[in-house]
Amino acid sequence: MLPQNDAVRKLLRVKPWHDAGYRGKGNIVILDGPEGKPRAGMQPYLTDVFGTATESGHASNVAQVIHEFAPDAHIYYLDSTRNKDAVFEWVKANKDRLKIKFINVSQAGLRGMETPDFLRYAALGLILVCASGNDDSEEWISYPARYTAPNFIAVGSATRDGNGIAGYSNEGEGLDVVVPSGVYIQREDGYVWPVDGTSFSSPTVTAMLHVYAEYLEDAGLPDMTPAEVEAFAHGVALDILTKGYDIRSGYGLLVMPETVPVTIPEVKEVPPLTAEPKKLYHVLSTPYLKQDEAQAKADALRAKGITTYLVHSLQFGAFGVEGNAVNQQNNLLENEEVDTYIAQY
Repeated sequence: MLPQNDAVRKLLRVKPWHDAGYRGKGNIVILDGPEGKPRAGMQPYLTDVFGTATESGHASNVAQVIHEFAPDAHIYYLDSTRNKDAVFEWVKANKDRLKIKFINVSQAGLRGMETPDFLRYAALGLILVCASGNDDSEEWISYPARYTAPNFIAVGSATRDGNGIAGYSNEGEGLDVVVPSGVYIQREDGYVWPVDGTSFSSPTVTAMLHVYAEYLEDAGLPDMTPAEVEAFAHGVALDILTKGYDIRSGYGLLVMPETVPVTIPEVKEVPPLTAEPKKLYHVLSTPYLKQDEAQAKADALRAKGITTYLVHSLQFGAFGVEGNAVNQQNNLLENEEVDTYIAQY
């Protein structure tokens, strides 16, 4: 990540989430124009799915902006200006396998023209984060951002300090939130420059929502529905113009929650590990004259659940008293490890 973007990451409260380990792990799709060839150094996190891009440009810039706010995300780029059906079918076939939740759309219908092709992505349950457009309209935002389904998050551009609205950013009903553009990106030769326009505000929001989704997954919480994503964005946004909703800034400047929630994993009661109790035997060896004493000892051990054998040492005259007991132990228990009790006499 570029240090030139430290200030905007701090402004949008992204840094504490990165510091806590939430850096956008997972996959994001961008639907954009034909200029999406990865620049040198982008290959680890950007895939040109169909391999058709021959130049780096707008789509590459969008991917770099996402990377500045979700550096652990992998980005799948598709040129949605041609082969539209093939692009849609790829997303449909891979959305579950890749766990895709968010699609960035830094495209806008010219002068408010509708873009119905994007509606089918919403029908898949995906969330499309869309640029509001750069026509300097004060009356309408561009499609697909203008679609009212909660699957469409409409993003305008704030000034770089986050206190106002950029002059080019379209305003109108349906605008959800704003964030600054002017995010810095880098060319192959090392040159660093800021990219302006709502095209580069929407990928910032895409990345921020993706980081929050990573937290939910890590905490074992369910994925947000499109309506919940919309409500979350509205709820965390900060008023920068009038209090409440307005058509210039929507619900305000999108920021991450001020603190990363501390989640305490559910602790399930686990029964203590207990080894299978060792089978304990006693062999009581007695001379005939002490049989009553030995019998009492055997009865006491059996009452405790201990398997007990009572043998008489003098039955085996070839052995000493202890030797007879051990011999009986081996015969009766097939050499199992046991305790041998020798009655005193």
